[in-house]
Amino acid sequence: MLQSQRPDVIEFDNLKRSNAHYNLQNAFNVAEKDLGLTKLLDPEDVNVDQPDEKSIITYVATYYHYFSKMKALAVEGKRVGKVLDYAIEADQLIDKYESLASELLQWIEQTIGTLNDRQLANSLNAVQNQLQAFNSYRTVEKPPKFTEKGNLEVLLFTIRSKMRANNQKVYMPREGKLISDINKAWERLEKAEHERELALRNELIRQEKLEMLAARFDRKAAMRETWLSENQRLVSQDNFGTDLGAVEAATRKHEAIETDIGAYWERVAAVESVAKELEAERYHDVRRVTARRDNVLRLWEYLKELLAARRERLNAHRDLQRLFEEMRYIMDWMADMKGRLQSQDSGKHLHDVLDLLQKHTLVEADISAQAERIKVVQGSAQRFTSYEQAYKPCEPGLVSEKVDQLGQAYEELGQLASNRKVCLEESRRLWQFLWDIGEEAAWIREQEQILASGECGRDLTSALHLLSKHEAFTDEMAARYGPLSNSIAAGEALVEEGHFGAPEVTERIQDIHAQWAHLEETTKLREQSLKEAVALQQFQTDANDMEVWIMETLRRVSSQEVGHDEFSTTTIARKQREIEEEIQSHRPGIDSMHEQVQAMPEAYLTIPQVEGRLPAIEQRFEELESLSVARRQALEGALALYRMFSEAGACQLWVEEKEQWLHSMEIPTKLEDLEVVQQRHLKNKENANELLTKLKDNRELQHFLQDGQELTLWINEKMLTAQDMSYDEARNLHSKWQKHQAFMAELASNKDWLDKIDKEGQALVAEKPELKPVVQKTLEDLQRQWEELEGTTRTKAQCLFDANRAELFTQSCSSLDVWLKNLEGQLHSDDYGKDLTSVNILLQKHQMLENQMEVREKEVQSIQSQALALSQEDAGLTEVDGQQKHVTDNFSNLQDPLKLRRQRLLASKEAHQFNRDLEDEILWVKERMPLADSTDHGKDLPTVQLLIKKNQVH
Repeated sequence: MLQSQRPDVIEFDNLKRSNAHYNLQNAFNVAEKDLGLTKLLDPEDVNVDQPDEKSIITYVATYYHYFSKMKALAVEGKRVGKVLDYAIEADQLIDKYESLASELLQWIEQTIGTLNDRQLANSLNAVQNQLQAFNSYRTVEKPPKFTEKGNLEVLLFTIRSKMRANNQKVYMPREGKLISDINKAWERLEKAEHERELALRNELIRQEKLEMLAARFDRKAAMRETWLSENQRLVSQDNFGTDLGAVEAATRKHEAIETDIGAYWERVAAVESVAKELEAERYHDVRRVTARRDNVLRLWEYLKELLAARRERLNAHRDLQRLFEEMRYIMDWMADMKGRLQSQDSGKHLHDVLDLLQKHTLVEADISAQAERIKVVQGSAQRFTSYEQAYKPCEPGLVSEKVDQLGQAYEELGQLASNRKVCLEESRRLWQFLWDIGEEAAWIREQEQILASGECGRDLTSALHLLSKHEAFTDEMAARYGPLSNSIAAGEALVEEGHFGAPEVTERIQDIHAQWAHLEETTKLREQSLKEAVALQQFQTDANDMEVWIMETLRRVSSQEVGHDEFSTTTIARKQREIEEEIQSHRPGIDSMHEQVQAMPEAYLTIPQVEGRLPAIEQRFEELESLSVARRQALEGALALYRMFSEAGACQLWVEEKEQWLHSMEIPTKLEDLEVVQQRHLKNKENANELLTKLKDNRELQHFLQDGQELTLWINEKMLTAQDMSYDEARNLHSKWQKHQAFMAELASNKDWLDKIDKEGQALVAEKPELKPVVQKTLEDLQRQWEELEGTTRTKAQCLFDANRAELFTQSCSSLDVWLKNLEGQLHSDDYGKDLTSVNILLQKHQMLENQMEVREKEVQSIQSQALALSQEDAGLTEVDGQQKHVTDNFSNLQDPLKLRRQRLLASKEAHQFNRDLEDEILWVKERMPLADSTDHGKDLPTVQLLIKKNQVH
């Protein structure tokens, strides 16, 4: 501008385009100095990418006003004015664009905020109104704004076109007011609009569903309220009847009503469930729904209270009628008992009286049992006799009257029973005395007949047997004296009491005293004769034994054999000493025989078996002693001779050995050499002892190492089995799994082997510390090999399970299911045995099944563990759970049938056992019936006694 208007004030040709800052500063200074224009700008305000256009226009306007005053420059002034007019118009359009853009962006942000508001109405009508307002926005409010957005794009294009035509820098809106920013904001508006529409439509669907659910709730609530009200009227009625049958029928009817009402709870719960669903979905009229639900629940609880109250009243009626029925039964029973107790029959003999007493005891037991029953009835009637009870099923006075009648009847029955028992006891005492005295008298007569026999035995055994029997009889007699005395005392008591049978009792007592005294005298005589017979038989037996022994011993001591060497002679001499000891031991026997002869009666001394027998025995015994002494002396001489021969041979052998040794030995010439030989001998002895000790230690060590070697071989053998990796084949996988489980059980059982070797090694180390390295190394090797075997076994078990875990699980379930089905068929069998043997066989089989069930229970637990492991996988999870649940349920369902079959088998066994016992008893009776029906009563005393013994045995 200065160059064009005042070329004289600036040297334009000297300026450089690259130094814009200097050029601007120079122009501003020249204009201020030469033209008087105030310096409004600095070079930094202009030399930028986007200078402030208004400041530049203001500064350029000062140039315009200055040059317009110059007449010579009028044309140039017009040109500058035109440029300024275009710049001002462009500035106005820019201001308009920015204003419209700001307003549009502000409207978009406000609309987005409104559309993003999700606080929707909570009723169907309000949501419909919101949806209508949204549609109005889309058809009325949004289209003008869309037109305004297009106009902004046209306006911006116009501004840029004019600025290009005026050679001005193209206008670029500020950040945030660009057309792209407006388009982005418009896209966010449309996205918010779409989300708003989806939210409104979803809420509209939800509200429609809630309205339908509320309508269903109202229908169900109305039906439940009607049903509950009708049943309340039904259970309020008390038409129970007046007897037990009617009350029990009413009870069954009431139970049917309870069942129906109990089953109706699901429908009431359905109403509550619908109400909870409406409440959870925030239904707008939820207060009304909650109030109606509470009303239905209140009616339900009231109905249950009425039902429980009716049940209590019905139970009271039923208990009362049962009480009356029990009273009638007890009264009838007591009337029957009174007729029995008033009988005058007191028995015609002892067995008859005892039978009557036994029957009376049973009657008294029944009466005592009825006492507890009557107490229970009286206690049960207490609640019906009170006038203060809330509900009275019957008049309390009527109940009290019946209870009093029952008590009086029982007291009368008890008094009759006591009187009847006293009468029977008196009769029993009389007949018991007569029975006991008769038994004792018969026994005394029988024993007198036995004692009258003169038999004393033909030999010692028979004589001792008779004496033993007599001693047993004496003990029996002493034992029977006590009961006899008691019987006599009981008879005397009857006489003192003035019993109606006193004369007969006195006569029986006198007879029994006389019989007993005669029996005692006979017993003493029989005992003396038996003892004398035993002494005679004992002497004869001892004499016979002594003679036999003397003859045998004489034969032995008469032998001329003295042996052929020292050993045989020593043996014979030892046997001779035993014979002499035996001879000395028989001397007291001969002395005892002398005493026996002296104690015998004179009549026995003259019989051939006694007279002259003892002197003959004495003579032979003395002969035996002399022969024994002569044989002993001969043996001692022979033994001395053989010992001398033996010692002489030993001495000769020793002399020869020493002569040979002395001839071969080199005698040391010096004392030092002799000491060396002696030390060498001692050292050799010590080395020999040390070697012996080492050999013993080595033997123990070798035994330990041999045990370790055997265990090592076993571990290596089992390691080959554990390292078998053929578990990736699905074929026979279940059998392989079972074999591996058995292998693991075998491994666990042999763990004691390792522990035993470890204890032996520790004991060996404690006793011989020098063997610790070898023993410790062996133990460590064994422990390491064992741990490797256990680790390999666990790894194989895991690999065997993981390789085909699904297939293994399926096979295990299938195998167990087949076994369970087979077991179920056996448990449902109707065969409970045809006899006792078959029942016992079935019980043994059942026991085996129970043992198998215990084993299979562990397999079920294993299947549950496998199912838990497989639950970590997604594939086939439902099928695995189904199989596991099926097997577990089948196993659990078989527990009760298993117990039930055992109970039925035991019941069958008891029945068959009873039948067999009954058959045995019947057979026993049939076998003994001919004996009981026999008319053979014996022709004499021995046959009668024999028949009595047979009868007692049978």
